[in-house]
This record gives sequence, C-alpha cells and structure tokens, in this order.
Amino acid sequence: MTETTPPLQPLWRQLTWWTLAFPAVMIVAIARHDIFLLNWIHVLSGALWTGADLFMGFILGPVLRMLDMRTRTALIAYLCHAHSCISP
Repeated sequence: MTETTPPLQPLWRQLTWWTLAFPAVMIVAIARHDIFLLNWIHVLSGALWTGADLFMGFILGPVLRMLDMRTRTALIAYLCHAHSCISP
C-alpha cells in the first residue's frame, strides 16, 4: 500500500505566521498595559532573531561558499524575499 504525502508549502508560507504573531502579541500587551507580556515578547523576539542570525552566519555561510554562482544567486534572491517578511 502506497501513501501519498501532500506537497509541502513554501517555507515563507510556513513561517509567515511567526512574523504576524509577534506584532499581534505586542499590540495586545500594549493595549492591556501588561509590561510583563511586553518584556516577554521582546526577549522571545530577540532570541529568535539571534537564532536566525547565527544560522545564517554559521550554517548558511559555509553552504553558500560551496555552491556555484548561479545557484548561490538564486538562493540569495529567495532569502531576500523571505527576509522581507521578517524585517520589512
């Protein structure tokens, strides 16, 4: 018996909800005058940003060096588009 797996969504679609969740929680924290929640979302956002930065530097950097120029250019163009969701 063979099972078919549904096609995967593009990565930017899978991760877009994170970029929308943090500003939404920040707005809720400001509206509720909840300093604890505002500090929590600030620290969590910073941790995720630092994790993404470390991934780009230590994992993606060496991988990009091994790719040919055409593939590297295509990957960088894709990442620039995906990064615009995180940092408009």
